[in-house]
Amino acid sequence: MALKATTVADARGELSTLLQQRGSNTLQLSPSAPLLSEFAETYLVAHQHLKRQSTLRCERIHLDHCSEYFAGVRLHKVTKSGILAFRARKLAEGWSGRSANLNLTILRNLLRYAVENSLIPTSAAEGVRPVKWVPKKRSLVTHAEVERLCRAALEKLKNGQPLFDYIKLMCYCGSRRNEMLRLKWNDVDWAQKQLTIGADGLAKNHESRVVDFNAHLEAHLCAMCERRRLDSDYIFPAARGS
Repeated sequence: MALKATTVADARGELSTLLQQRGSNTLQLSPSAPLLSEFAETYLVAHQHLKRQSTLRCERIHLDHCSEYFAGVRLHKVTKSGILAFRARKLAEGWSGRSANLNLTILRNLLRYAVENSLIPTSAAEGVRPVKWVPKKRSLVTHAEVERLCRAALEKLKNGQPLFDYIKLMCYCGSRRNEMLRLKWNDVDWAQKQLTIGADGLAKNHESRVVDFNAHLEAHLCAMCERRRLDSDYIFPAARGS
């Protein structure tokens, strides 16, 4: 921002005023500062090779909500009170505390990136506290329920065998659902009796882990191996295509 003063004394006074305004988050920037909705796209593009695609999809969904609420609002006009009002509306519409806090984290990352690019002096999201919430306690799925689901898959579905295998394997090794879908047969070490989960580097925290065979896991993998498709390296290959 260029100073308007024409003398050294006036320039010092103007600079002092601007610094005070920046400290109190009242500094009025140029109207050329981008709209929040415009900068959201810039932020996502800039991070497309730095974050997982699943993370970017989640961020896009939340930033779309922000862009809708702050439609026509430029970055320097986003205020703490506006953020709190937006969150209050979403909680009233049924958002959980977890969703509200996740949205705040994503919006804070966006505004910090704007600060790094000298588009705003400070982030209005700084100092906004997350909401307190208690997650609902979920009941565990019983062994009988798992068996009933697997039996129904075989009896009622045309392609029920893959679903049966998928559920059973998750139960026996404790894998997450998407980790399971990415498993390959070379992740199975028959000699050491171990299954490696996340060898592709896409597991949570980017760390793989090894599960030792138990009796159920080994028997189930052996049964699956006998009926595996030889045209695919994946334990759960797509019915068509890759």
